[in-house]
Amino acid sequence: MTKNTEILFRELFSHSDTSTTFLTFDELLTTTGMDGYILRGCVEDLKQMGFAVEDESGVQITGSGRYEAGTRWVD
Repeated sequence: MTKNTEILFRELFSHSDTSTTFLTFDELLTTTGMDGYILRGCVEDLKQMGFAVEDESGVQITGSGRYEAGTRWVD
């Protein structure tokens, strides 16, 4: 996992207090400070790993992503 993907993963994890928390692409651009092109690649990486899902509401960490993040960081 690249450093930028890990930053995004941590951001999604920090907002995963409920199962309905979706962060919009604009919110993620603001909170991570990443370029849109880089952020898009990170979202795709997390989706490929099964750690995030995306729909018209935004991006959300999955259950397996939350479990994996929980093994890395304390919530």
